Amino acid sequence: MNCESVQDLLPLYLSGELTGEGLAAVQHHIKACEACAQSLSADRQLDDVLRTAMLEHSPDVSAVLQRVHGKMATSGWKRMLHVRSLRLAALAAMVVLVAVLGVSSFRARQVQRTTAMAAANDHYSDLVLLRHPDWAYQPDDVARFMLEEFSRQDLLAVITPQGAVFEKVRLCNLGGTQYAHFVFRTGATETSIFLIPNGQAGNKRESIHLADAGHGLEASGFSSEHLSGVVVGDKGQVQTQEIAKRLGGMF
Repeated sequence: MNCESVQDLLPLYLSGELTGEGLAAVQHHIKACEACAQSLSADRQLDDVLRTAMLEHSPDVSAVLQRVHGKMATSGWKRMLHVRSLRLAALAAMVVLVAVLGVSSFRARQVQRTTAMAAANDHYSDLVLLRHPDWAYQPDDVARFMLEEFSRQDLLAVITPQGAVFEKVRLCNLGGTQYAHFVFRTGATETSIFLIPNGQAGNKRESIHLADAGHGLEASGFSSEHLSGVVVGDKGQVQTQEIAKRLGGMF
């Protein structure tokens, strides 16, 4: 395993989602490669900082508000005397709030990247290494799966990429969240679409694209008002971004 592949897998390694041969290969490489070991250490420190920031309470501006209300009730000359300090306090509260929101946004994008990497790893594990046999193939089984997981049978036809045919579907775990893993075939090429209903309407997230998700794959995430997911396919053979863009604008 080369440095580029290890760098792509570090988010999964840090989150504890890397298992089996992938975990062993990364650990072996890190022991022998000082550059990747330093990169892992830096990523771990950044992850610790972000985690600490996310666990802290949101900025408490109640004290600032109390001071504002108190000054509004005092005489005019006192309000003028303290206006500068009030402005500075309010500005400081706004800076803290913006900083926390920025950290939250960065962390959310890291989670999306980790999910996309996990999807690519699952595609490789399921379709190349053939590690899971629990697929639904038969029409009756697939119809039952669609009703149980998405409450609609027509969704399968809607998500099928142009020129492809549905092959199979199963449930898988990506970063601790259960996704439906759909597989479509175009000639000898297989495309995976990982799909999950959003927890609530409006839970739309920024899309992400990984041009090199490892194993010669690329991955494109998408999100709409009601559904989110990741499209994974062979790099240069599957237009994952186009498929993701279409799905993101449909639901």
